[in-house]
Formats: sequence, C-alpha cells, structure tokens
Amino acid sequence: MNNKVRRTLLILVALIVILLPFLSACGPDETEQFVYWATLWAKARGIIDESENPDYPAAMRFVAAQAFGFGSTGDEEADAAIDCARLLKKIRQAEDEAGCAWQALEAGKNIRAEVLPHLDKAISLRPDDWSLRNVRAAVYLEDLENPDGVKNARGDFDKADALAEKSGITGEYLRMLRDRAQALARVITFNGEQQIYPVKETLEEQSRTCDELYSLTGDNDYLLMKEQANNNIQQRRYRERS
Repeated sequence: MNNKVRRTLLILVALIVILLPFLSACGPDETEQFVYWATLWAKARGIIDESENPDYPAAMRFVAAQAFGFGSTGDEEADAAIDCARLLKKIRQAEDEAGCAWQALEAGKNIRAEVLPHLDKAISLRPDDWSLRNVRAAVYLEDLENPDGVKNARGDFDKADALAEKSGITGEYLRMLRDRAQALARVITFNGEQQIYPVKETLEEQSRTCDELYSLTGDNDYLLMKEQANNNIQQRRYRERS
C-alpha cells in the first residue's frame, strides 16, 4: 500500500470514528449539506487539493479541532462548515437527552419530573425532528397524572405528521409512521416487562398507527400488531385515567 492510499484510508477512518454518531442521526439533506461545506472549506484551507487528494496532518487538524471549534474563522466558507458541525453536535445532544428520557421511564421515574424534561430539552435542540415528537407523545399518553396528557400527545403526533409531510423527502411520512409504531411498541413492551398494562390511549394509538401502516405497506406484521392492540382493548388489558 503506497503512502497516499494509506494516508487517505487513515483520514477516512478518522472521519468515520468522529462523525458517525452524528451522521447516523442526520437526514439526507443535512448530511449532504455537511459534506458539501466541509469539502469547500477543506479545499480553501489546503486540506485537500482540487482533485480531492488529502494532506493527512491538515485533515486531522480539521476533523479534530477546527470543525468543532467556536467563534468565527474570518471567512464564510469556514463558518458554514463550523455551523454544520454544530448542527451535528445538537443532533447528538438531542439523542443523548432522548436516551436519558427512556432510561428514566424504564427506571420508573416520575414522568413529569424526570422524563419529560429530557424530551423537552431534546426538542428545544431539534424542534423539527419528528422522531422526538413521537417519543414525547408516547410518553405523554403514559402519564396518568397529567389531565392534559392525551391533548399534549395529540399535539406532538400532529406536529410529527406535519414535519414529515412538509419535508419533501420521498417516503418520509412512512418512515415517521414506522418510527411512531416503534416508540409505542417500546412503551407497551416495557409495561409488559414490568407486568403492568399500558394506558388505554396508548393501545388506541398503536391500533390507529398500525392500521395506517398496513394500508400503506400491506405488511402483515402491522396487521397483527393492530389486532393485538384491539384484542388488548377488548380484554380491558389497560390502565385508565381517573
């Protein structure tokens, strides 16, 4: 392996290790935007030439320091690249907050005091992320102490619908629905493991979501999930608000 190829591979490994946690949460447009501006900046700084041949020490400085720095570099292209890096940082922070919310929920913590604040923080970082709206809505449904839980959940579900529909990305609404089904299933499965029933409205939302998914995809797994939810409702395997 010649030095040029080895150097290129080392840079790619560094980029994957550092950026993969961020890029995995990006939508296609966000990832493309980051790559575009990072490439422009790298060329402007001599990190890569016009043929995109890299300079290893310069590239490592770019990845490890410049891209995650703060303040202005003095030129628009560099600042745009940093802005994209900050966007990726917000994505990671929002994911961390959502993870903390799930951990608190599964540990039996008070939903209003110790679960929802993490999701509120996540959504403040990523207000246009429909996945976070789906999670918070599912949690709202399970909060029996909140008389506005169902209303708040409906608001988040409706917002997730609107975000997916206006994205202009092919298949985004379907991905959003699948994500919602997963969030609801996670709540219901957790309740089953704790040997308690989910809230009635959670089962009703699971039935609606799986019914729509079945009509859109013809996937029998969604039909079975819908039938199971309906059966649980018929058998009164649920908790009710007082």
